[in-house]
Amino acid sequence: MSYYYESEYAVYRHLLNRTQVSPNDVFHLSRTKLLKDDSSPTHLTEGQMEFTFWDFNYQDSPRTRIFYRVKVRSDGSYSLSLNCIFGLIADSTKANPATGLATQINKQLLYPWHRAHPESGGIYLSYQPAEHIDNAVDLLHAITQLLDESIPLIDAAIAQMRQSFPSKPAPRLPQAPFARYQVNSEALYDRILGTATKRSLPRKRLITNRWSVKVDLARQDWNTFRDQQYITIPVPDSLGDLRTYSSRTALYQALDESNRDEVLNTLDAFRQVKPGDIVVAFTNAQVSLGIGIVTGRYTYTPNAAQHKHTYAVFWALTESLTLAPQPFTDTESFVRTTRWDEIEQSSKAQVPQLTPILHAVAANTFFQQFPQLAQGTPASAPALPASSPPVTVIVPAPAPTPEPQEAPRPRTDIWYWWLAMYATQRRLADFSVGQLYHLPTHTPAGRKRRDYELLRQLQPGDQVLACEALPSQRLKAELQVTQQLHEDDGGMEVITLRVVRFFPREVLFAELQEVPELAEHHLWQSGHEMLLSLTRSQYQALQLAALDTDNLDVKRYQMGKALQELLMSAPTLEQLLAALKRKKNIIIQGPPGVGKTFVARRLAWLQMGSQDNERVQMVQFHQSYSYEDFIRGWRPQADGNGGFELANGVFVDFVRRAQHDPTRDYFFIIDEINRGNLSKIFGELLLLLEPDKRGPEYAVPLTYRRAGEDPFFLPSNLHVIGTMNTADRSLAMVDYALRRRFNFLELKPVLDDKLVAHLESLRIPAEFSQRVLQRVQRLNQTILTDKNLGSGFLIGHSYFCTPALGSPGDWWRDIVEHELRPTLREYWFEDERRAENEADALLQE
Repeated sequence: MSYYYESEYAVYRHLLNRTQVSPNDVFHLSRTKLLKDDSSPTHLTEGQMEFTFWDFNYQDSPRTRIFYRVKVRSDGSYSLSLNCIFGLIADSTKANPATGLATQINKQLLYPWHRAHPESGGIYLSYQPAEHIDNAVDLLHAITQLLDESIPLIDAAIAQMRQSFPSKPAPRLPQAPFARYQVNSEALYDRILGTATKRSLPRKRLITNRWSVKVDLARQDWNTFRDQQYITIPVPDSLGDLRTYSSRTALYQALDESNRDEVLNTLDAFRQVKPGDIVVAFTNAQVSLGIGIVTGRYTYTPNAAQHKHTYAVFWALTESLTLAPQPFTDTESFVRTTRWDEIEQSSKAQVPQLTPILHAVAANTFFQQFPQLAQGTPASAPALPASSPPVTVIVPAPAPTPEPQEAPRPRTDIWYWWLAMYATQRRLADFSVGQLYHLPTHTPAGRKRRDYELLRQLQPGDQVLACEALPSQRLKAELQVTQQLHEDDGGMEVITLRVVRFFPREVLFAELQEVPELAEHHLWQSGHEMLLSLTRSQYQALQLAALDTDNLDVKRYQMGKALQELLMSAPTLEQLLAALKRKKNIIIQGPPGVGKTFVARRLAWLQMGSQDNERVQMVQFHQSYSYEDFIRGWRPQADGNGGFELANGVFVDFVRRAQHDPTRDYFFIIDEINRGNLSKIFGELLLLLEPDKRGPEYAVPLTYRRAGEDPFFLPSNLHVIGTMNTADRSLAMVDYALRRRFNFLELKPVLDDKLVAHLESLRIPAEFSQRVLQRVQRLNQTILTDKNLGSGFLIGHSYFCTPALGSPGDWWRDIVEHELRPTLREYWFEDERRAENEADALLQE
């Protein structure tokens, strides 16, 4: 019999009963493309269904639909989500009801939306309140809860949208088509399921969630957790019993406004724990204190002196372990663990006796093997008094674990591969060395990839060269397979690889075509995502091409060349270089024309020892520059089809390059740094600028995070150089928080013999240049003694470093009339006669 259609019928009957209570809540239930190629209804075990309550089909815009989706997995578990697809009209000059509705839904429903973009363009919002529901009863309860919470709010959002678009009809499905749909559906279920359709779905296997809880060693929380056999997290006293909050929104509204955004996700995750889940206690990003299995449901003890909100836990491991790579998010106190494979593998390797317990949990036989740990239903779950003794369990030998299914091609040798991927879909650049990369074997639409049979052949130990197929077509990194084809926690078929290293330079396909070993290969004949096999010699040839830095077109840059170009003394230049090496962040300030930007780039070259502009990035701040421009934010899709995508700012992309090349220095130059709102632009990364806060141990999550993304950190090989014009009256002072993180170095005008010698190389006679520079020196003395100006407004030497196109007199007259005179008018804007006199004095013989 079809488990999928039995599940679909249960959902259908549940929704049908709802319409009898709420006649306006009509729906249309449809099954999308099934996840399996074999869709025979008699034995179909998995698939997905959608029930739609709102359907916009306006004449002047693509279809907008709001629907709920249930996925049925072959293991008997379910997931539930709310999805909104907003169709955008092509004409951007017209007001779009879909955009207005998307805005209103965002305001009304305080959900952590996942944003994606359908192939047809538009905006796609998805919220998944339950990733793993382990039985049909809980599924129907979750559906009721989500409908009760979301329907009134979505109706309110539609009402708000219609204030701006009164001519648009209500998008609710009408009763007449629903009646016809009901007749057709009953006939379908009779045909597939027979007349015995009122069966109840059996309870299927338990789905295990894995959680990590941060422990404060200073408060000795771990001793309490271990001895009293439970876990807890800080919960505001004003909330009381967390079971009284029926939804995430209700919990959000009950929180104090001052910290609700910080604690909402933690509390919402804590409410989802259930018996059979695994919990890992940790103290920092790399050290676990213990691994336990949740044995009881949530318990609230209002009279407890300290820990009122608890789950009973059997701590199977209470030994402190150092794990690699760092698997924990150090900034969140309780969160779903996304890197369980790494934690499990490392823990088993260090403590082999943990293996049988984790096998029992994975096989859902833990409570059968250890019935003394089963605490029953929430109603009968005993409270955990502070004096309860620790539970002692003698673990018997586990039942033999069934052998895994036969690998597609058992072997012991290493195979070599070329993997091309779309940078716009799975950004390899956002990963870190050592991080696990889960490669899906199916497309987002559920179809097998064209290289599916090759993907099945990947086995642990295989080496993979990863490149971007689109849009850049370049070789980027080396990966290694750690786990062959398997299902992840969400039921998705994936292959797990580990990032071994990123190449010091990204090699374009055009360069790889010149590698002799690849003359007959077709690596670059397609821009599609694909996996291709390589011979060992081809793999090594590609490695050598990516690691060959001798062909880089860079020139050496040493102290002698820098002194020649910068017109400064050796001690001054060495002082600047020492400050940059020590602090890693400097701001070069000074009046206009002293060459601040010119000096900044050459300081970077000097520390690198070469003019390698691939490792130098420059931006200029301005009043409209934002966090979204600099770090990450939502941007219109580049394909022009409408919709938005989460795009990295210039700083994050550059930092990723520095992370991937830790043995070489990288330099980020910010011109006019004081023109931007620095606290707003840097956001949470302001802390990480400090030289002693560099590295993964100080990583913080970005405001706009991608699913499964590790927290972000600044590497120790990254240097930040800012320039600041001290003569700009329109700017406020740099705030002290940022000032403390930078060394401030001042440049002064160079109007001496060094500049005279430089001007001679530009065909300006020494006698002539000495006369004009004496006049500029007199002008600078006047500016310096002016109480409204001062040293920040002096005339710098870069005004005079352009070559002469005519006679020296023409060269000087052009500088005065078109550069210095306008500047002096700005300086003495309240005394125009004085500005003109000072400019005329520069031209007098």
